[in-house]
Amino acid sequence: MNGTEAYGALGAQTTVNGTRINYNPGRSSSVDIPVQRNAAGEEVFVKGVGTHMWQSSGDEASNWTHILKSWHPLNFARFFMARMLGGFTVLERCPNSWDRYEEDAELSAGLGCNGFRTNLEWSRIEPVQGRIDMAAVQRYRAIFNSLVQRGMTLNITLHHFTQPQWFDELGGWTKAENIQLFVNFAVKAVELFGDQVQIWATFNEPTVSATIWWDPSSTCTQIEHTSLHA
Repeated sequence: MNGTEAYGALGAQTTVNGTRINYNPGRSSSVDIPVQRNAAGEEVFVKGVGTHMWQSSGDEASNWTHILKSWHPLNFARFFMARMLGGFTVLERCPNSWDRYEEDAELSAGLGCNGFRTNLEWSRIEPVQGRIDMAAVQRYRAIFNSLVQRGMTLNITLHHFTQPQWFDELGGWTKAENIQLFVNFAVKAVELFGDQVQIWATFNEPTVSATIWWDPSSTCTQIEHTSLHA
């Protein structure tokens, strides 16, 4: 990762892989997203579709999978009737973008899209703390390549609600010391995929993670304001 930092009276400026990020603690933060241009040098408006890897494919190492398989009280209202009536969950019946990504890319291109938003499933990349699953990395690179080859601008989210079960078991976002674990993952993600991804998003709907999900009685879903500090 090629990164440089500069700090001044108005805040901080960081450049990562050619993208300049301005942070001003006294005002609002901003990201200077690279302007997309065509072969003629004209600015291009990026339009596209989005997906969430866990919601479309499931993942055994995810905390949401752990919750889904458990009889935690949070499951009752949403899944009890489906289970009793023989319904399906994402683990049994889903679009399976993980394996059918070429179809997703082709359908998106057929809609006239030139952009695609999805997420890096942290639990797929690092299913066990400190161990990067290179097979998952290669699959993600194949997914991204199939989109780039069709002229798609990639917008990739680093944390879209789900996280590894091992991270939850360490206390998740309720412990400030765990923030560095996510930072390490984010840095690794840019190292692994920075040559393919044009636009990065850190948290999907961060206010949702920091408010609606907060449940003091649940170790599975505890999200504190510490998530906003990551």
